[in-house]
Amino acid sequence: MIPVHREYTVEIKKLKFESDHGIRYPQTALINFRISDKVPPLLELMGHMEEKEIYKCIERGEAVNLDHCYVEKFSLRDYRLLRNLDPREKVVIKGFSISAY
Repeated sequence: MIPVHREYTVEIKKLKFESDHGIRYPQTALINFRISDKVPPLLELMGHMEEKEIYKCIERGEAVNLDHCYVEKFSLRDYRLLRNLDPREKVVIKGFSISAY
């Protein structure tokens, strides 16, 4: 667990990332947490998947597993808008999971 921090920065690298649980992501997020009593900042590596890739998984009916993944943006409202769906239309997401640890 990340201790209390003042700020953080994120850098996305086009390097594949595999979590300790074998989940593979197309990119890696380098997250630098600035913690009051620690110098240098604490660095955390996580997988990263862009919003459009998450939407493709939903469309293909694939499980959406975002465990150990940094997500910049994910919006079902935007998903519906991009696909010209009714704002109240149900969107089925199979196997949705998101956890940090």
